[in-house]
Amino acid sequence: MIRKYGIPQALYCDHKNACALAREPAEAELLKGITKPESHFLKACEKPGAGVIAAGSPQAKGRVERSHGRDQDRLVKELRLAGISAIEEADRLSGETYLPEMNGKFSRSSANPADAHVPPGTADLADILCFEHERTASSDYVVRFECRLLQILRTGRILPRPGDRVTVRIRLDGSLSIPWKGKALPAEEKKIPKKGQTDSHAA
Repeated sequence: MIRKYGIPQALYCDHKNACALAREPAEAELLKGITKPESHFLKACEKPGAGVIAAGSPQAKGRVERSHGRDQDRLVKELRLAGISAIEEADRLSGETYLPEMNGKFSRSSANPADAHVPPGTADLADILCFEHERTASSDYVVRFECRLLQILRTGRILPRPGDRVTVRIRLDGSLSIPWKGKALPAEEKKIPKKGQTDSHAA
């Protein structure tokens, strides 16, 4: 959508955890200073400056649910009638046929016809539409993430200090990086030592 139209001023979505968290922070989050938990979706929207409007009223939530229900019913039938089972073909039918037809039937013109989308410019969408997790750098510059040890390599660059919070970024293609001061830190994955081994045995 961003590539085709630009960055939207705001997105109107359901009030679910996947889009906009509505829960109180957990004790562990409060200890880290997190008073307003945010979903990955909300973080991704904030980077380019797109707002998120969560449907709060029963009427608004009903509109969202009816839209989801209509797509889950009609789109599946359209795919079956077309004999489509591959994701690439489903995406093509959705973009070229199904969505234009549905928008023609159910969309409503806005009160202000001016286009509020902003060109993405040089923004790297791969670093915007991603998953980000905060972790702590250890005294030996190792970051633990989901049973993985990520060794930050000591180069001439400024490195995080032991105890600093760093971000582990996972792109949609599965690649992983640790951004710091605007650039990715050089890092390599270490093998976790087996029971009875020391770190010297790890690659």
